[in-house]
Amino acid sequence: MHASSAADISSSDIGASDSNPSNVSTTEDYNLSDDVNNVSSDAQNNNLKSPAMTSSRDTINTVATSSEESGSGNADISLTQYASDYNPNYLKTVTLSIVVKNNGPDTAQNVIIQDNFNQNLLKYISDDSNGAYNYQTGLWNVGNLYNGESTTLNIIGQIIDSDTIIENSAYYQSSTTVDNNSTNDQADVNLIVPAFADISIYEIPSTHHPHYMRTINLKLILRNNGPDAVTNVTVHCLLNPKLFMYVSDNGYGSYNYTTGVWTIGTLSSGSEMVLNIRAKVMAFRTKMKYKFFSNQVSTASSAYDTYQPNNRSIREFVAPRINLNSLASSLAYGVTSKYLKAVNIFNWVRDHVNYSFYYGTRYGAAGTLEKLKGNCVDLSHLIVALSRITGLHARYIHGTCYFLVSHHWIGHVWANIYVRGKWYRADASNTRNLFGVIKSWKTSNYIFNGVYKTLPF
Repeated sequence: MHASSAADISSSDIGASDSNPSNVSTTEDYNLSDDVNNVSSDAQNNNLKSPAMTSSRDTINTVATSSEESGSGNADISLTQYASDYNPNYLKTVTLSIVVKNNGPDTAQNVIIQDNFNQNLLKYISDDSNGAYNYQTGLWNVGNLYNGESTTLNIIGQIIDSDTIIENSAYYQSSTTVDNNSTNDQADVNLIVPAFADISIYEIPSTHHPHYMRTINLKLILRNNGPDAVTNVTVHCLLNPKLFMYVSDNGYGSYNYTTGVWTIGTLSSGSEMVLNIRAKVMAFRTKMKYKFFSNQVSTASSAYDTYQPNNRSIREFVAPRINLNSLASSLAYGVTSKYLKAVNIFNWVRDHVNYSFYYGTRYGAAGTLEKLKGNCVDLSHLIVALSRITGLHARYIHGTCYFLVSHHWIGHVWANIYVRGKWYRADASNTRNLFGVIKSWKTSNYIFNGVYKTLPF
């Protein structure tokens, strides 16, 4: 039945295609029928449809498959890239994220992206492609992307170089779909890695047991242990005025003692800078108990420094203990003028000993120094004692004075020191008073009660 049916179909088809069937011989009809029978038999034996029996639906499917495999259709494949840190430090990890998107209109098939991971500057750690990315070849097999679909590759690497710029480029390599826009086929990021160096600072004082108001040397040694040169190097060494008084420095670099900033600038690998600061010790103690004070130095630069402990240096000093004799010696040290010695004595008592109101005397000169407080009588005791130890003539004046703030008349005692051929008033009971100048009470109108070498009360 297959043969006769095939012969009928063939004859009908031939008749339909020939406008003059009478010209066809019977021999030709027989040969054509045999050919069709043979074809039909072969198709049956191979479980296939004969060409004459293929449906129009089968033909459409075959054409569609052929179109996809040949890459017909088009899609706009775009790339973007960003980093978790654009200024990563040496040995830090950074994530490079590459985003590929199909902007359509057709499905993008078999997409391959190239990202050449720079193994000279970055150490590969991991990625999230599940094996689709090979960091050694740089190939990322994305696969198919539907219209509007995107996917991201995250690559984690460790920075293994410093003072450099790492350029990472990702670009579209190929697909079996035509890319209709080449302007967005590449995405780049630049990682700016700062210099890396171990900066150290050391502070070496000339003594840890200084004498009061004597000058010591603070030696600061700044060293760049490498591996890179560093810029914008500064050292912070602000002298506490209650502990040290700046005298001078050796001028290496630029040291501003008011701000405490030592500006170096650029420091090459393996080099060092030294700053010597001369300072007068202002810290002291008046009792037996030990008292410590310290000076701190720290550094800053544009470099990344992984080792922080040596960026700071702290040195402790034992505060010198003072008594009447050592204080008088310190106040007169290096001073030849008797007038300046007297000024030093008066200023020190006024600035360091607190005024305390009470009648008579309680502590005397030594006790007032130890407690660092006293009334007008005990303040005068201290000034007179220090002056006489230094070799200056001094005495007491007793009067009844009108005080300008309280507007009261009060009995009062102050000291006189003889320098430059005359007696100078030395009243340390008020911080507004100066050596030889009294501003706390009315000096033009007071009751003079007496002058004493030694007070009777």
